[in-house]
Amino acid sequence: MRGVSGGRGRGLSRFGIVYGNAKIGAKCPDLDSMGWWAKLLYEALNSEMELHRGFCAGQGYHPAVVDEEQAVLAHEVAEAFE
Repeated sequence: MRGVSGGRGRGLSRFGIVYGNAKIGAKCPDLDSMGWWAKLLYEALNSEMELHRGFCAGQGYHPAVVDEEQAVLAHEVAEAFE
């Protein structure tokens, strides 16, 4: 399934952007700013995943398989940023 929707590179960049922005949000000087970043990241990540799930469903992949693959990819990206 890693070849679907542009392969690993696209997934890595999508999660890399979200992870990088999460680090920015964590450095905010106040709780309101941190909350704004958290909401932005939540919306961006979930809307991207809904688009990805829809595309993969059209290619014949079950949503559970897509979510499992994305969890593995997210873990790999988090390790790359450590």
